[in-house]
Amino acid sequence: MDPMVVKYLGLAGITYGTHAYLGIAQILLSVYLVASGIVSLSQREQLGKWAGRFGLVANKGGRKNNVQSWLIIGTGIAFILPLIGLSYWIAVIACPVAIYWILSMTTALGDPQEKKVGNFTRKGLALSAILLFGFTIWEGRDLVYAGFDINYKAIYWRNKEVTVWQQENNPNVPKVGELAPDFELSDNTGKKSVRLSDFRGKKPVVLLFGSFT
Repeated sequence: MDPMVVKYLGLAGITYGTHAYLGIAQILLSVYLVASGIVSLSQREQLGKWAGRFGLVANKGGRKNNVQSWLIIGTGIAFILPLIGLSYWIAVIACPVAIYWILSMTTALGDPQEKKVGNFTRKGLALSAILLFGFTIWEGRDLVYAGFDINYKAIYWRNKEVTVWQQENNPNVPKVGELAPDFELSDNTGKKSVRLSDFRGKKPVVLLFGSFT
């Protein structure tokens, strides 16, 4: 494969992969904080093994604070409010607040072993909130909404191209996935002929059409 193709595919993969990760992280932050607030409101002293591994922390003594629990739930909800049309700045502001709640989850736990359970998850979510904060400001819009918008447009225009544009403009042209018809052209020197079939199974071929051709 052409190194330039590999380069641009790699850059596209990194860009869209990072965007997808942050969009998922935003939803996970929302779910985690809402779940943490509900657990805190429940006044439970013990949680299941898997709940602890996912970073949830049970109430311990001084953490029995209903106001704090509701604030944690409100912070979680703030991450998804831009999806209903509110400003993306709500999610931006929620990021540092979320980091504070996540890092303070274990302050009332006296047992070091209890603090270790789910520590990796909590730190990962805190790091995600930091990245989310920076990328949301950089993008200038909510990342989950942007992800939905990009995917919707890609699916819409892909369908438009295959089912509408190709049929209306030339129903006889090769469709996506079909074998391209063979043809022969002169190279840029005008001295040598090149056939498309000469490259079949050997290397990718890119056809550029523009005013310079």
